Amino acid sequence: MDLTLDIKNKIEKLLNAGGIPAEVSVSPTNETAFSVFLSINDEAGQFIGRGGENLDAIEHLIRLVVNKNATEPARIFVDINGYKERRASILREKARTIADEVRLRGTTESLEPMSSFERRIIHLELAGRGDIVTESVGEEPYRKVIIKPA
Repeated sequence: MDLTLDIKNKIEKLLNAGGIPAEVSVSPTNETAFSVFLSINDEAGQFIGRGGENLDAIEHLIRLVVNKNATEPARIFVDINGYKERRASILREKARTIADEVRLRGTTESLEPMSSFERRIIHLELAGRGDIVTESVGEEPYRKVIIKPA
């Protein structure tokens, strides 16, 4: 069976068991990574949760189900109604703005605690800048990004 179809079937079965009314689409991004998009029309916010917490939990459960008997684990990225892409866009803009402030003032800025997905967006957005440095500090779930002058 096609791996993409197998992943789609497993996800639909999991979501149906949880009573989550979603249309599922799965797209391979490479041989071991898949983007999963869940289209939820009714009260999508409750499935996303505060700061994407519920979405992260759904993603974790889907990874467990999909990779249960896999010889090579698939990397699964789950988004609901485009939430993660919108959040990523907001974070990239915020990262650029704060980095500019850090460069101008010469001070260090600490961002709010974020998920590893969100911290990665910040690090990647600012990686090419020679005037600032980013690092993640703290312990989960309070881990955050620090932006400081180079």
